[in-house]
Amino acid sequence: MKNKLLAPDDKKLKDYIVAVVKFKDMSPSAVSSALDKYKKELPKRTEAAVFRFLIESNMKTAMQIAARYRGTGISFASLIREANAALFESVARWKEKGFSNDEFYSYITWKIEGRLINTVLNKNRETGVR
Repeated sequence: MKNKLLAPDDKKLKDYIVAVVKFKDMSPSAVSSALDKYKKELPKRTEAAVFRFLIESNMKTAMQIAARYRGTGISFASLIREANAALFESVARWKEKGFSNDEFYSYITWKIEGRLINTVLNKNRETGVR
C-alpha cells in the first residue's frame, strides 16, 4: 500500500526526497573531503557546478533539520522550503566568506536552524499562540 501525501505541496516533496536519497550516505566528513577535491579543481569547473554540488550534497542536512520542527503547526513541505532557502543563501555566501570546510558545515546548519526558528516564531505570532 502506498502512502498518500496529504497536502498539495507535499506532491513535490516526494520528488525532493527521491533526490535527497542519492546523497543519504554522505557524512559531513565525506562532504568535506569532496569539497576539498572541488576546491583543488575549482579553476577547471564553473562556479555554478560547484554551487550545485554544495547544495545537492547538503540537502539531506537541510531535510533532517527541518524534520526536527515537525509538529509546530507548519507543513513539512513548508519547513523544507524554508530550509532550502537558507541553504541557498549560505552557499551563495560561501565564496565571499572564505569558510573552511568545517566552518561551512557549521554555518549552513546555523543558518537553516535560524531560518526555521524564525518561521515558527512568525507563524505563532500570526496565530496568537505562545
